[in-house]
Amino acid sequence: GRIWVVGSTVPDNLCAIEEVDPISLRTRSFSLPACGTYLAVGGGRIFLADGVFTATTDSDAFHVESFDTTTHRAVVMAPVDITTTGTGYAHMAMAYGGGSLWLTPWSDEALEVSPLTGAVVATFTGVPISGGGHPVVAAGQSGLWLAAGVGGPEVIDRLAPGSLTPVKVFTGAEPGAVWLLALVGDRVWAEVANSRDEGRTFVTRLVAFNGSGQKELEVPFGQLGQSGAVTASGDELWSLTAGADCSGPQRLWKIDGRTGKSTVTLTFRSPVVPCPPEFDGSEFAAVGSNVFVLDPSDSPGPS
Repeated sequence: GRIWVVGSTVPDNLCAIEEVDPISLRTRSFSLPACGTYLAVGGGRIFLADGVFTATTDSDAFHVESFDTTTHRAVVMAPVDITTTGTGYAHMAMAYGGGSLWLTPWSDEALEVSPLTGAVVATFTGVPISGGGHPVVAAGQSGLWLAAGVGGPEVIDRLAPGSLTPVKVFTGAEPGAVWLLALVGDRVWAEVANSRDEGRTFVTRLVAFNGSGQKELEVPFGQLGQSGAVTASGDELWSLTAGADCSGPQRLWKIDGRTGKSTVTLTFRSPVVPCPPEFDGSEFAAVGSNVFVLDPSDSPGPS
């Protein structure tokens, strides 16, 4: 029932999390011991993956930070879950589901992490993460769903609850990629993209799976471009896109989670940086019947 925004305070550049009331838009800010690049929500807490950089080894050691939305207390837990080198910190994903946290480094692994201690409790291999640039994951009672993200391949794996081995539930055409995964009710939705004109434009479609990994619905979603942003509320999905060639303007789409029918509900001004590869939907939220967008534009226009 709240919106949460993570960032740095001005002018002291300290990390903080801000609580926004979706009705009054009143805010309260709480300091954080560290800022995290990746976020997940579950069990009344907000989890962040905090990377500590070591210049001598050009590496980042990631710890889990937990923020309690009731007590407003934050703690960075001691265990190191992932250590990345070079630009590896930019090629990860994080999700909460089934009572666990899930972290995926830029490799063929998925890590199950305790939300209470921040320690890795299980490691699973053979997942389709390393092929893409920005992996996408979703987790829930139906298990962990994984795809390589931008760059492909067009493959979705599912790690069923209690299983030790991920299983492919979808393989599409090439060149293609799975840009996002989202849980809506008892379905998992994927936005699948195929490139044209040597990668200058994209055609995307929505594919829905039941909890067992069986495809139930596949619908064209138009030439939307690299949306990378999706949120869900009730039986509806919402997507924010910037066109087939990522040149804008941004459009807000409402998608019926039962039929896949999509309609444009609002057109924004063009973003400052159309379709940045890190645009993972964290600037976008649905609370009840309202949708909130943190507009990155620097020019006047409708909001």
